[in-house]
Amino acid sequence: MKNNKKSKLKLLTLGIISLTIILFLGRDKITDNETSVADIQKGIAESIVRFHVVSAGDSEYEQSIKLLVKNTVLEFLSEKLADVTSKEETLSVLEELKPEITKLAAEVLRKNNCNTSVTTNIEDDFFPVKTYGDLTLPAGEYTALKIVLGKGDGTNWWCVLYPRLCFVDATYGVVPDESKNTFKTILAEDEYNLIFSEKVVFRFKILKFLNKFF
Repeated sequence: MKNNKKSKLKLLTLGIISLTIILFLGRDKITDNETSVADIQKGIAESIVRFHVVSAGDSEYEQSIKLLVKNTVLEFLSEKLADVTSKEETLSVLEELKPEITKLAAEVLRKNNCNTSVTTNIEDDFFPVKTYGDLTLPAGEYTALKIVLGKGDGTNWWCVLYPRLCFVDATYGVVPDESKNTFKTILAEDEYNLIFSEKVVFRFKILKFLNKFF
């Protein structure tokens, strides 16, 4: 009993300390004109397109199907989106390709003896904080190509279709210079500085850590 109380006390103390750090860091402004992270996130969202695949469930089989669908669709889109130069152009191409994308995903399911349904939409969706190499995108709503398998009760997978982070290995290490240059071109200076800011990344990591407890 005493050990349980001690564990709860330690957890509560950890939570209080972490929240204190967040509040302290939250007092800092990102830019000289006191633009908030939320405001900058909206600006970032106006320039990028994300890719969102939601599995039917969290079994090993369902998660493997999700990744097969992801890989197949990305391979298909890699060439189709090779020459796009804006969010608007990317969305136009994706809208035209939606039937083919759905067909590809359904074919993956069929070949793997999976009777799960597939829905494909382009919509605004909420994304949590996500890190790609040395780039961190703040939480918020982003426009995304979204594929849902079955009822979509499983763990999500996501990346950035435009600029082309989906097609480079930016999960670990650093984002390639070519991708960084694209971000510099399409984002305002404060938006670019935010997603590559070590200070903001540290704050986001604390938030992600706290999500495990609250």
